[in-house]
Amino acid sequence: MQFELSNGQRRVGLIDGDQVREVQGVESVRELALAA
Repeated sequence: MQFELSNGQRRVGLIDGDQVREVQGVESVRELALAA
């Protein structure tokens, strides 16, 4: 999932049960897909 911080920066997260774990090193789902 992709989410936005209060300062406008984007982050990508992995849903793990009832928590979201941030994926380090990427700022968008598109960037993650291009790296795959």
